[in-house]
Amino acid sequence: NEIHVSKLDTENKIIFVIKSMKDSYRDIFMLKYVHGLENEEIAKIFGIKEETVRQRISRGKKMLEEKLEGMEK
Repeated sequence: NEIHVSKLDTENKIIFVIKSMKDSYRDIFMLKYVHGLENEEIAKIFGIKEETVRQRISRGKKMLEEKLEGMEK
């Protein structure tokens, strides 16, 4: 039961951090990881290059990691 609470707490932290991201990162994250779209599809939706999508996902992951680490302290 303790593991379940810990997992839920982590999920809530992740959701909180994603919601606090700038729109340009959050929207891409949501399309990629919630809706399961490919980078190419996301690029077409926003009218940007696929490389830009990859960069924003990479930067978004880094932001997520840093903010989650900050919450642990």
